[in-house]
Amino acid sequence: MAAPGRAGGTLLLIDVDNFKDINDLRGHGVGDEVMRLLARLLTSHLPAGAVVGRLGGDEFAVLLDGYDPAQAMAVASRLCDLAARTPFAVRGEPLRVTLSIGAAPLAAGHDHDLLLAHADLALYQAKDEGRNRARLFAPEQHRQAAQRVGVVSRVRRALDTGRLELDAQPIIDLSDLGVYSYELLVRVRDGHLPELEPADFLPALERGDMVCELDRWVVETAIRALARATAAGVALRFDVNISSRSLEDPSFGDWVVRGLRSAGVPATRLGLEITETTAIANLHDARRLASTITSAGCGFSLDDFGAGYGSFVYLKHLPFTTVKIAGEFVRQADHGGPDPILVDAVVRAAHGLGMYTVAEHIDRPELVGVLKMLGVDRGRASTSAGRSASTT
Repeated sequence: MAAPGRAGGTLLLIDVDNFKDINDLRGHGVGDEVMRLLARLLTSHLPAGAVVGRLGGDEFAVLLDGYDPAQAMAVASRLCDLAARTPFAVRGEPLRVTLSIGAAPLAAGHDHDLLLAHADLALYQAKDEGRNRARLFAPEQHRQAAQRVGVVSRVRRALDTGRLELDAQPIIDLSDLGVYSYELLVRVRDGHLPELEPADFLPALERGDMVCELDRWVVETAIRALARATAAGVALRFDVNISSRSLEDPSFGDWVVRGLRSAGVPATRLGLEITETTAIANLHDARRLASTITSAGCGFSLDDFGAGYGSFVYLKHLPFTTVKIAGEFVRQADHGGPDPILVDAVVRAAHGLGMYTVAEHIDRPELVGVLKMLGVDRGRASTSAGRSASTT
C-alpha cells in the first residue's frame, strides 16, 4: 500500500469481543497470553509508522499518522478479518477471537480526550451492530450519545424519586386459562411524555452500572409485593428480567435468595429471566446464577428463545425451568407454514429436558387453541394487564 500523505491521521480503538468469557472459562493466564499473541499479530500487520499501545484490559489504540478515514477504515477492516481467521495456539489449544474497532479522524482543535471519546463512540456502534466489525465516528453519534445521557438522567431521577412502576403482564396456563404468574416490566412514569418502556432505556443503562441498581430495585419491589400477598394468603408468582450486568455479579444470586428468605416468601414464587443474547455472552455467569437460584427453588427462564441464534446448546448446558418462545414464531402459528413446526420442535425439546414452555405475544384468541394442541404450557398476551406490582 502506498504511504498516505502526511496531513491528518486517524485513531483506531480496538476491543476484543467477549474477552471476559476467555478469562472466566479459561483463566486469566490464558487471557493474558491471548492479548500478547494479539499484540504481536497487530504490530506485524500494521502499516509502517503506525503507533500501537495497550490501553488496559482488552483494548488497544493505534494511531495511523497521515491516514485519512477511508484509508484507516481499510486497515481496520483488514485487522478484523485477520483476527477472525487466525487461531491463537494457547496451551496446545487453538482459540479464535474477533475484534470491534472504532475509528476517529484527527481534526484541528481536538484534544486527546475528545479524540478518544469519538473513537469510543464509534467502537460502541460496532459492538451494538453485532461486533466483529469496524465503524467510523460520525457527528450523528454525538447526538445519539446526548440522547442516551438524557434517558439515563431521566431514569436516575425516577429511581431516586419513586417514579418507576412495574406493570404486571399475566402468564396464562393454557390448560385452564387461569393466571399462572405475572411478568413484571418496569416503566418510567414521571409526569413527562412519552412514558419510557424497557426498550427505550435498557440499552443505554447497560453501558454503565446503573442497570444493576435498577435490577435490584425491581427484585426488591417484587419481593415486597410477594411478601404482602403471602401474608394475605394470596399465592402470587412473579417473573422478572435481569440484565447481563447483574448476571456478571457473582453475589446477585445469593442476594436474591437472602431477600426471599428474609421476607418469608417461598422461593418458588419468584423466577428470573435472561434473554438468549445475554446467555450467549455470559454462559459461565448464567450457569453460576442458575445453579444458585434453582437450587433454592426459584424459576429460571430463557426469554425470547429463537429471537437470537436460537441454539439448543443453551438448553443443554443451562438448567432452565422454562423456555419462552419468541413471538416471531407464535404470531402466525395458526396459519401453517414453518412456524407451528418450529414451535412444536421447541416444545418437544423443552419437555424432553423437563422444562415448561411459554408462548410470547399471543395477540389473537385463535392462537390459544393451536398453541395448546402443539403442547405449549403457558402463554403471554402482547398487551399489558395494567396491574401494578407495587400495589398488588
